[in-house]
Amino acid sequence: MVRLVRLEGKVAIVTGGARGIGRGIAERFAEEGAAVVIGDLLTEEGAQTAEAIEKEGGRASYLRTDVTVPGDLDALVALAESAYGKLDVVVPNAGIAIAGDIEHLTVDDCRRQFEVNFMGTWLTCRQALPALRRNGGGAIVITASAAATHPLPQSGLYGPTKAAIVLFMKNLALTVAKDHIRCNAIAPGPIVTDLYHFTAAQEQAFVDRWTPELPVGFLGTPLDVANVALLLASDEARWVTGSVYAVDGGFNT
Repeated sequence: MVRLVRLEGKVAIVTGGARGIGRGIAERFAEEGAAVVIGDLLTEEGAQTAEAIEKEGGRASYLRTDVTVPGDLDALVALAESAYGKLDVVVPNAGIAIAGDIEHLTVDDCRRQFEVNFMGTWLTCRQALPALRRNGGGAIVITASAAATHPLPQSGLYGPTKAAIVLFMKNLALTVAKDHIRCNAIAPGPIVTDLYHFTAAQEQAFVDRWTPELPVGFLGTPLDVANVALLLASDEARWVTGSVYAVDGGFNT
């Protein structure tokens, strides 16, 4: 059997790629032949992720990036084009979650989540579009969340920011289709990642809390999400745009 290398020769940007789901996507893309440019505020972790990919024979670069700063994103795109010659795939994955009920979140909590999750996604796409057009097209795979459609009392404003991202993605898909750019979203369900800064006890409590709500009976991993992102980034999904793919073990069924 011939093994497919779905992203051979392609160049991808992954924001929030230093750890968690973003790192899983970056590593999976590299395994499938892509050169990966990682943008993240976590300097040490970002550099370590790029180094780990290269040690496995892949191609990767890291640049410290604040997704709320257009100039940082311009530099990230410029790195992709200067180091690897083009840009084919963009994964706006960077995000934050501030837990708490809506009544007790602060104005700063609200502002920060919308700035990073929604505005960061919009800016990442906006700043990358010229490079995708120069390349003759490409794919955008946005990380949304099951929380966009499944209200969670203690998720605060995280879910609403992800709901906004979903509608943004659909609008963008219509706007850029004429440029041969596809835009889709993945919506992960409960997954233990570094986003939450869990202790071992908190992680176990998270697993115990959410596993009973998953029809498949177990929590997913960043690799489960990365595999779906890989499909949407590849030419196998050339007729797929404006769609949201639930990667949630049946959580939103």
